Amino acid sequence: MISDFTPDLSSIGGIWDPFPPKHHHGGYIAPGRLVAHFPDHPWPYTPETCQAGMCDTTWYLNGELLLCNGCGLNGT
Repeated sequence: MISDFTPDLSSIGGIWDPFPPKHHHGGYIAPGRLVAHFPDHPWPYTPETCQAGMCDTTWYLNGELLLCNGCGLNGT
């Protein structure tokens, strides 16, 4: 579920998957964490199968949003 605190991705061409993933790297995901989708950039993994390192992330929206480089999970 998208909350009022979830950044708007439309300015960078993205949308949020409305269904929260169950696991990331096999571990717990805090409630409210969603996966970003960009038409021009498919992620190589899903959160459940992600093999990116725990610090393999990129900041977006001028430092407002931190996404996993492997699956697009919001880590902010």
